[in-house]
Amino acid sequence: SLYRGGSEKWGHSRACRVARRVHGFSKSQTRTCRRQVEVMPHVTHAARTSIATCQRIFQSSRWNCSSILNAPHHTPDLTQ
Repeated sequence: SLYRGGSEKWGHSRACRVARRVHGFSKSQTRTCRRQVEVMPHVTHAARTSIATCQRIFQSSRWNCSSILNAPHHTPDLTQ
């Protein structure tokens, strides 16, 4: 997940191939990343903000968004 990343250098489309390997980008996500690499710092920021907000809102709930941090390594029952 992009949330765990911290030092991505999105200045070149090579970073998109790294993101595919490290963060589990799909082929479609990798293609979009290469075509619009200039927006990737904003995508990363949005991912981090979304997860932090989810965890804050649901911190007292049984489901507290912690499973989001395991993406894209979910078991098959969570991806259907």
